[in-house]
Parts: sequence; structure tokens; C-alpha cells
Amino acid sequence: EIQKVILGALGEGHFNADPALAAQLSYEINDGEYTFAVSYMDLELDYQPIADDFILPGHTTIKPLLFSFAYNGEKFGLIAEYLYRWNRGINFGSGLDFEVVTESWYVQPSYRILPQLQVYARYGTLSLNIDDREGYNYLNVGLPNHVSFAHDYMLGLRWDFLPGWMVRAEFHHVNGTAWLMHADNPEFSDYHEDWEIFALQLSYQF
Repeated sequence: EIQKVILGALGEGHFNADPALAAQLSYEINDGEYTFAVSYMDLELDYQPIADDFILPGHTTIKPLLFSFAYNGEKFGLIAEYLYRWNRGINFGSGLDFEVVTESWYVQPSYRILPQLQVYARYGTLSLNIDDREGYNYLNVGLPNHVSFAHDYMLGLRWDFLPGWMVRAEFHHVNGTAWLMHADNPEFSDYHEDWEIFALQLSYQF
């Protein structure tokens, strides 16, 4: 839920979204062999507290700016995205307001071994606050610094074994825990700065 993302485990109220402004500009070369895109959104959210809620009816502004690139060759492919996001929250109460810039990006090359078999890799990184990339502000309040960043190293394999059917397997090694939903995992003492994910997906397109 959006309130867990913005306020963590604090607050039992909900956010109401104002009409959002969104725009995208894209350009393709050679029928999609190369694709360039820029996307922007201006999202305004108003917090509505419940009775006895110690959080005040604050206002949040989220403004993501996304740059995207894709290359689709016969054998080789490449996808890359860079996200710069302004985040501001005001009038929530003492110590709860914030104004930070979040940055994330990833690069994913791929290679088609066979017409139905593709191997790919990805490196992605996230900094919740570009002015505190190492999370020293979190240490000052008794939290592990690695909740402020994440670095993801991934290796994957995709197999289109029948028309419309696809199976995908991925292995991730992650340094940092910024991608975890901390409101759903409140015991920070259980966190490990380095952790792994193995994901397996089966899908059918129709």
C-alpha cells in the first residue's frame, strides 16, 4: 500500500491521489531496433488520518523522471533505464516531513543462444537519498545503513519452449535492503546486507 511506502509502519489512514500529470516522448529507429524514451509524472497525494492518528493530514509530491533505451538485434539485445525521482512530504507532523531525491538505474544485456533460448544479465542499483548514499542518517537513528541502498547482480535464462509458453529462471545476489518492504519486515535485526533470490516464472500468452 502507498502509505507503507511513504510512512512505513506509521499511520493507519490512507492517501487520496489528485489528478496526475504524465507524459512520455519516444523515438524509434529501424522499426524498433533502437528505442529511446523519456517519461515524466507529477503525482500529488493527500494523507487522510483516522481517528486518534498521531500523523497529521500531510501532503506528498512525487515526481519521477525516467530515461529509457532499448536495442533489439537478431542475437544481441540491450535495455537500460535511469530514474531520477523528487520526493517531498509536508505537514505530517514533527520529524515526519521529508524532502529527498531517489536515484535508480539498471543495465541488462541479453544474447539469443537459440531462437527459443536466451541468456541475460542485469546490474541494477537504488539510492533512496542521493545525499546519503551510504545510509549514515539511518545509523544516527539506530537502523542499519543498508536499508538506504541496494545493488542487484542478476543472471537469467529464458526458454520459449512452445508457442505462447515461456519459462524464465533468475538468480540475484543483492547488496543492501532498500528494495525490501520494511513495513512488512519490521525486524531490522533479521536483515542481512547481502542476500540472494532465486526466481522461477512460467507464463502463457494468448
